[in-house]
Amino acid sequence: MQVLCIRFDFFINFVVDNKFWKNTNNTNMIKKILTLVLIMLSVIGVSAQQVTTIEDLRAGVARGDEYSILMLGWCYANGEGVDKNMATAIGFWRQLGEKESGGEYVATACYMLGNCYSEGNGVPLDIKTAVYWWRKAAGLGNEKAKDMLSKNPDVTAQAPQSGQPKVITIPGTNVSFKMIYVQGGTFQMGSNDSEADKDEKPVHSVTLSDYYIGEMEVTQELWEAVMGGNPSYRKGSNKPVEKVSWEDANAFCMELNLMTGMNFRLPTEAEWEYAARGGNKSRGCKFAGSHSVAKVAWYTDNSSSSTHHVGTKLPNELGLYDMSGNVYEWCSDWYGDYSSSSQTNPTGPTTGSYRVLRGGGWYSDAQFCRVANRSGNYPDIRYSIIGFRLACGL
Repeated sequence: MQVLCIRFDFFINFVVDNKFWKNTNNTNMIKKILTLVLIMLSVIGVSAQQVTTIEDLRAGVARGDEYSILMLGWCYANGEGVDKNMATAIGFWRQLGEKESGGEYVATACYMLGNCYSEGNGVPLDIKTAVYWWRKAAGLGNEKAKDMLSKNPDVTAQAPQSGQPKVITIPGTNVSFKMIYVQGGTFQMGSNDSEADKDEKPVHSVTLSDYYIGEMEVTQELWEAVMGGNPSYRKGSNKPVEKVSWEDANAFCMELNLMTGMNFRLPTEAEWEYAARGGNKSRGCKFAGSHSVAKVAWYTDNSSSSTHHVGTKLPNELGLYDMSGNVYEWCSDWYGDYSSSSQTNPTGPTTGSYRVLRGGGWYSDAQFCRVANRSGNYPDIRYSIIGFRLACGL
């Protein structure tokens, strides 16, 4: 029972002392209540050997158990049962915080990471990164992170703002491209408009963390700088690369990551739609940046049956170009039906036949260029109407 009591103390101190109820006047009472609850759990059959040791936490981490990852990080941060090591603690919390899924434990890990960066505890002092983690925690429902952001407007102002660009240059070349910061938030995904297809329903609430997305579709110049060749049917260095499959796009991301040391990927379908709608700057446009398709898209009525140089139409609210028209864009998700339930950082179905395509292309009618419109195709298919856009975390 001694090990169990120590484990209970870990839990009690973590909950009470790590700012869950920092402002309560009833801390001692809460500790007593938690102790009684946990002892009752042990009485009804929770084994000390199952839940109390560092070895059990490590086994849980190996299984991917989120609670074990969070708590083992806490043990290393506080030197409880192991030698104190903030770098190791931060590694566990980052493993949890970088998950696309939401949940209480992920939110808490993000909040703890924000605290570490704001205090320079185990990592260099970096307010922008601290705000990123607090924002992610707040988006996942962590009240302490919300308080931290609301009470420190000067700190929050130092963080990137929606629409702010970051320039990336391919090492050893003069080829560069811009990634646009998208501050996370909650939006209504899908459409009930008269033009909406069945697969755009039901409209449902989606909450996203912060991320970056490409200002432009990946160009042929960028593709050649990374991959060497050019598969496109309609050549032009500043035109979007096309005739690339979903598999090709992922191979490009892997090669780009090796060259830059970053973590580029395809956007999720939810990230794509949120960005196309303008993120937290959205004006509610039908197309990406306008209610007039011709202002923002190359499509069947104005494209002359060809792709066009990227960035030659008007951008949307975030400064993103060609999210309507020019070429369809691959997303990371399997294509499938929507759910009516609220979701946080959704990644789509676990299996499927098609991968998601979004945005419409140079041959598309206007209705297929709407920000809510959905399509999909086999992940190995290559057409001259299909390209892609990059995304990445911070």
